[in-house]
Amino acid sequence: MSMKNPPANNHGAEPFAFALLQWPAMFGLLSLGDSGWPWVARLALGAWLVLSVVAGYSGRRGVGFGNTMLLLLACVVGAWWCRSSAWAVLWLAPLLIGLLAAQQALAGGGRAKAADSDVA
Repeated sequence: MSMKNPPANNHGAEPFAFALLQWPAMFGLLSLGDSGWPWVARLALGAWLVLSVVAGYSGRRGVGFGNTMLLLLACVVGAWWCRSSAWAVLWLAPLLIGLLAAQQALAGGGRAKAADSDVA
């Protein structure tokens, strides 16, 4: 395998990496109290979350990946909201399906761009 042609199937881990960057920031925003210095932590976590959401839309990832990761953040908020009941487990299915959809969005976007470069 040469360095000129990297493997085309390297998108599998990217949604999980984004989840590891986004979800703890969302949990931090949801769990911080109103006393003392948490406004600084809220500001830092909010900026980190906004930057990671924007990064999901940028570059070769495209709108499909960014939208999927944004919907997964909504699922995380839903699971947090239901955390004291058994209904929180029901949020696991959309999270897993969403991670698969994000992988498919990356793989599909790569195939479309490769087809466009072959035509030119």
